Amino acid sequence: MRRRLIAASIVALFVIQAIIRFRSDIHHDVAWYLYIAGGLLHGKHLYTDFLEVNPPLGIWLTLPAVWLGSLTGLGSIKVFYSVLLALTAGSLLLVNRYLRLVRDVPGTERAMLCVFIAAVILFMPAMDFAEREHLMVLLFLPWPFLRFARSRGAQPGLAEAAIVGMMAAMAICIKPQSLLAPLGVELVLLLRFRNFRGLFAVENIAAAAFALLYGAAIIIFEPNFLETIMPLGVNAYVPFYGYAHSMIWLFSLHSVLLVGFAVFLWRRTEGPLADIAALLGAAALGFILSYFIQYKGFQYQILPARIFAGIACAAAVSGIVAQMPFARWLPATKFLVAMSVFTVAVDFGFQRQAYPDNGGIFDSGIARYAPKARSIFIASTQVSHGFPFTLNRNFVWASRFPTQWLTPYVASKWQAGTLPSDGIVAHALDWTVSDLVAFHPDIIFIDESSKQFYVPGGRFDYLEFWANDPRFEMLWKGYERRASMNGFAVYTAR
Repeated sequence: MRRRLIAASIVALFVIQAIIRFRSDIHHDVAWYLYIAGGLLHGKHLYTDFLEVNPPLGIWLTLPAVWLGSLTGLGSIKVFYSVLLALTAGSLLLVNRYLRLVRDVPGTERAMLCVFIAAVILFMPAMDFAEREHLMVLLFLPWPFLRFARSRGAQPGLAEAAIVGMMAAMAICIKPQSLLAPLGVELVLLLRFRNFRGLFAVENIAAAAFALLYGAAIIIFEPNFLETIMPLGVNAYVPFYGYAHSMIWLFSLHSVLLVGFAVFLWRRTEGPLADIAALLGAAALGFILSYFIQYKGFQYQILPARIFAGIACAAAVSGIVAQMPFARWLPATKFLVAMSVFTVAVDFGFQRQAYPDNGGIFDSGIARYAPKARSIFIASTQVSHGFPFTLNRNFVWASRFPTQWLTPYVASKWQAGTLPSDGIVAHALDWTVSDLVAFHPDIIFIDESSKQFYVPGGRFDYLEFWANDPRFEMLWKGYERRASMNGFAVYTAR
């Protein structure tokens, strides 16, 4: 009866999230990746036809879903959501398996922990569902549980361990600065069990092998990432994108408090669940440090830390419940469960689950001035302006950039007059005008607001910048200004 209730609870959580997902839009970063993957499947090339600032693994991992979406006719978004839900289920099943391999983890507490993990990994991502950090969590989660089970004497199969290790390596390779998370887990294991030979378990060897092969694949198949994109990212992206220092620290506060609460609970429990809480807390701390290494303050970047800190709290609570005499069990459990629910509810209660459709600000302009438009160009520094709008409407995105992400750098070097002798400024001008010439988009939206995100001074004159290219004058004769809407100038092809 208890097993059925637990299974029904988890299934209900999946059903609720599936209903939300299939009625929701998809995060703009993920939509851009799906768009790139579609182009790659039609013969285009990453880092030449698509100037994406991140390493290629996140895009490569979307390719099967986009291919399957095209094959089935279901579309890339629905299939990608389905893949994420399936991966969530697989990750949870592996966690449950490794907890079962540790014989002194009580069945009731294991079940409580699995229900909590299901709730957290399904709902805590909220609008950032399917973001790279969410994918990282799902790929990485089974590995610390496998490492814990092995340290307690379990002997999982070689193939299984290798797959789990490679999944963890995929997670870290998506954001290499997150390497601090598995290092934290291994440090706790060494301090707890003093088994240095355990470092060379199959899952860790497989993880290291995957990381080396991935590095080699970048060198062989995507040399432009190393030669062109990385220098641009270091010089023109990293210094300009992100929030103020106060916001960066504020967004980390809840995760830090959760880790602190996990430590408080961990000191009051014993046994295997205390070890699990320590491992997950160490992973959470590693992900917090990774967030600060990136130092942009985007909320999805702190997601792995929040999730692992929340699960660490749940593991510690389960351990405390398991060791309490029955007479003290009920009141103490009420308090601890209430505190845990409250800390996690901060995430659940104040975050919208469904991703909003931002395309409405452009739909009216298209309907009124270019109802037959098939290609679109949006001069803006926000990916959310172009995506998932472009993907949903099946437009051709008339740019190799997801957004004009070189604009803040250009604005820091030039505002008017003669262009400086600067290679990045020259690239920004040449690539953008070349895209406009090549695609000749049916409709163009240009951000004219005085508060353009990430732009020094708040405003950038795109037309004046593009006019520095001799090709632009002839090109622009083929367009006419139709309106100003929502801070954007609207131009259509004559």
